[in-house]
Amino acid sequence: MRARRPRDRDPTRAPRSPAARTRAGDRDPTRTQPSPAANARPLDLGGPRARALLATALLFTACHHDDIVADLTTNATPDASTPTRDAGVTPDDYCAGSGPPLLVGDGTTRECGGQVAQRTFRYGLCVCEDFAASHTLTTDAFDSAQGPYTPGGAGGSVGTNGRFAANAAITIGGSLFVADPGGVQSGPAAIQIGRRLFDHGPVAADGDLTVGGDAVVGGALRARNLTVGGTLTLPDASAIDVAENTDAPTIVEAPVSVAPPCECDDGLVDIAAYVERHRAANDNAAIDLSTDALANVAAPTELRLPCGRYFLDRVGGQAPITIVPEGRAAIFVAGDLAPSNTFAVQLEPGAELDLFVGGNVVASTRLELGDADHAARVRLYIGGSGTIQLDDGAALGGNVYAPRADLSSAGAVEVFGALFVRRVATSDRLDIHYDRAVLAAGDDCPEPAPAECVTCTDCLNQACNAGICGGCSTDADCCSPLRCVSGRCEAEF
Repeated sequence: MRARRPRDRDPTRAPRSPAARTRAGDRDPTRTQPSPAANARPLDLGGPRARALLATALLFTACHHDDIVADLTTNATPDASTPTRDAGVTPDDYCAGSGPPLLVGDGTTRECGGQVAQRTFRYGLCVCEDFAASHTLTTDAFDSAQGPYTPGGAGGSVGTNGRFAANAAITIGGSLFVADPGGVQSGPAAIQIGRRLFDHGPVAADGDLTVGGDAVVGGALRARNLTVGGTLTLPDASAIDVAENTDAPTIVEAPVSVAPPCECDDGLVDIAAYVERHRAANDNAAIDLSTDALANVAAPTELRLPCGRYFLDRVGGQAPITIVPEGRAAIFVAGDLAPSNTFAVQLEPGAELDLFVGGNVVASTRLELGDADHAARVRLYIGGSGTIQLDDGAALGGNVYAPRADLSSAGAVEVFGALFVRRVATSDRLDIHYDRAVLAAGDDCPEPAPAECVTCTDCLNQACNAGICGGCSTDADCCSPLRCVSGRCEAEF
């Protein structure tokens, strides 16, 4: 493996167009890597086995998103102490993207990782408890399968099972779903919602409230100016208190109830169990990678990973760390991801990374992950129940799943993808550019969605009709925030 100086990257730069990038299919697998930088410390990954694996990996970098990582099962019961590699799951299978589905839940349930992502990341931001922001929140959307991000695309919905409280301007390109009786509270700055508002409780807005489509409010509605492009529904129309102008042509009185939009069941993805199953079954030996290689980094270090699955005790230290996946890679970190200096993930063309962190993420400097133009190629799963502490903000190109963790940032955070967290408390701007491509992540899965169902999530966000997956008749048949379009539940844009 080679080591070189981590590349400086301006997190505020506009994403490059696809033409400016080398396509995975155009990549020459025999090309040489750039020469090492003088001040970067190489990890000792050089032996014959490493070269052999790299040669194999480069042949299989073109892979699908039909599973996250090839799974491991135990010899007997789900809590057996010695995990073994599933029959037929060779490194070549994994690198070719043909390994078996992701292991989730209680250790016995097998499911395609693409389907897990498709169900989980329906919102640009999903919050299991409360959302509270003292700085701006802006969301929009794009589809990386169709091209790079362009600002202002419709979509990027926000859902919170708790209350929604803001003390700065809010601009949501999609819809806002709030399931808590505390409802929506905001200061004098405006709230602009591009599509719909579904609020189980009241709205107490000191500033303007603008909703592009329907607004459903479960209590009193107070705002300086009110604009609703569709139908305004609330239990008592006399509870509307607007200081200046009201533009809501259709007002309907009806009972209001809003179900929790975010699936926050702890068993959805058992991150800790999944990390533990790779403690013994991994590809570390193939490249002579020690489990403590990044535990306490003292000099600038770049870790280049060929296709494979790797286990680390923890990630941290005083020096910059750069991880460069060269193919289809998965990293399982037993403890925390806690760098005290720059931590960056930079993808080679066609590469992808699944990063499972059993503990928490604490970064005292800016965190940079993934590729803004290909957000679906990086997935970060955080199992800890503490705080994702981002002291200097972050630039994330990927989908982040941390249903037990709070997100706290003193610096600006920009996400190309989606966030799924327990709570949000930010004191600088939060910009989310939702990548709709994740809603098709299960299309290439080897197993189709089950025909029988209990809820729409069992049908990959499609309608569940009397226990059978099928076509939708109304938006209520779809997993929010999807809309019913010609019998199919589709993204809102």
